Amino acid sequence: MKAAMLHAPFDVRVDEVPEPRITRGDEAIVRITHSAIGGDDLAAYRGVGPGAQRRLGRECIGIVEATGPEVRGVAVGDLVVMPPLFSDSTCQECLAGQSSGCRSATHWGTSG
Repeated sequence: MKAAMLHAPFDVRVDEVPEPRITRGDEAIVRITHSAIGGDDLAAYRGVGPGAQRRLGRECIGIVEATGPEVRGVAVGDLVVMPPLFSDSTCQECLAGQSSGCRSATHWGTSG
């Protein structure tokens, strides 16, 4: 599959990347239908902060294609909105409605 990749400041290319696969029970695969370039992407493009070798367009809308056995709340075929930062929905911060402070928060799309 293809992805817009930042290789270095001001160096964006469309690269062939591996097809996603579920490696943990709490993961899902989403077919991206729409994506946007966010502030973190723009900063990395300009060379501010970390960012080499990252996928761009990490704020997305898509359709759930597959889920691991531990995934709850979404199912194959669901339309989902994905911010660039995702949370576990189980820690104290998430349960208090502060998912941006999640102890397990992760940015997706940074591994290439």
